[in-house]
Parts: sequence; structure tokens; C-alpha cells
Amino acid sequence: MGIINDEGRYDESNVQAVCGTPFAAPGIHTVPMSAWKSIYLHDPSVLTPEMIRELAVTAGCHLYTEVPRPICANNKFVSLHTACTEELTVHFPTPCVRITELFSGQTWYDARTISIMMKGPETALFKLEN
Repeated sequence: MGIINDEGRYDESNVQAVCGTPFAAPGIHTVPMSAWKSIYLHDPSVLTPEMIRELAVTAGCHLYTEVPRPICANNKFVSLHTACTEELTVHFPTPCVRITELFSGQTWYDARTISIMMKGPETALFKLEN
């Protein structure tokens, strides 16, 4: 059972069973499931960047920065991009013995949160060592 049927089409009848919310229900619905949270929104045109951020927090996502920036991360590397010159505070999910920004060589020790000056447009690539 899923929201997409065997023909690759959207199966409206399974939305409530999978998401806990009836198909086409107006607004944003958060439903606690056994080991996760379901967030259902039928009309995505109402979303703002702030709402997406709030939904991510509600869903349990880790936010690396206070401001929206493109980030790609796994448990060993974090890539962060900015288009403007700014100082960014970066929050990593767990404390690190060493964090190295691989393009500049800048290094932080025993840290979970760092500040870095970005000259924009610029990408930083952090290597995380635990």
C-alpha cells in the first residue's frame, strides 16, 4: 500500500491510510505516527520559506544555519554555499573532535557550532571527524 499505485499514478484512496489525513484536506496537518511524523499539505502554493523551515523542524530535521542556505551533508562532510558576503554560524548535529574546511584549511577543535566568514559567492566544504 502506498500513495503511488502500481501504474505510477497518485492513489487518493491511500492518502489517509499512509499520511493519517484525508486527501485534499485544507491546511497543514501533522500526525504523529509510530516512529515518525506525517506532515500533509495538499496545496503547496501556500508554502513560504519560513513555513518549510518550521515544517522541517517539526519533522525532526537538523538545521545547520539560522538562515536558508544550500547545504549537502552526510556523516563525514558538509557542503555549504552562500551567494553573499556574511558571517555564518554553522551547527553540526553532533560534537566533532575536529572540523576542517577543506578549501581554506581552517580548522576547529572539539566543536559542534562554528562561525565562518564567507566572501560570497562561495562554497565551504567541511570534513567532520568524531
